[in-house]
Amino acid sequence: LSNSRSVAFAVDDIVPDVHSGAKGADLGITELLTESTTWFYGSSPERRHNIARAAVNFYGIVVAPGEEFSFNEWLGPISLDDGYETGLVIFGGDLQEGVGGGVCQVSTTLYQTAFWAGFPIKERQEHGYQIHYYDDGEGPGM
Repeated sequence: LSNSRSVAFAVDDIVPDVHSGAKGADLGITELLTESTTWFYGSSPERRHNIARAAVNFYGIVVAPGEEFSFNEWLGPISLDDGYETGLVIFGGDLQEGVGGGVCQVSTTLYQTAFWAGFPIKERQEHGYQIHYYDDGEGPGM
C-alpha cells in the first residue's frame, strides 16, 4: 500500500447531438469570465449518470448579449424515456425516489457560474432545504 490518493478511472467523452463545432475564439469570445467546479464523490451511480446526462446538454452553449436563458427550457424533459435514471430527488422538502436525482447539481453549477460572471439572474428557485455543500442562496433547485 502507498500513501497515494489518486485513482484511475475510465472517462467517456459525450458529444451532444447538436453542436456547431465553433470554439469561443471563432465566436469572438476572448476571455474567461469565471468558471465553476462541482464535486460528486460518493454519489450513487444513478446520480452520477444523471449529472452527466444533464451536463452534456450545455456543452458549447453560447448566450448572446441581451438573450434570456432558461435552464429548464434548454434541458428539456427529465424522464426515463429521455435517458435519466431513478434516484433520490428533493420534492416537497423531503428526499424521495424520483427520476433525475442529481440534475439540480448541474443547475446549481450553471447558476453559480452565471452569478459570479455578473450576469443578471431574473428568476431562480431554491431547494426545499439547505444543501450542506452549498452556501446559503447558492443552490437553485429544479
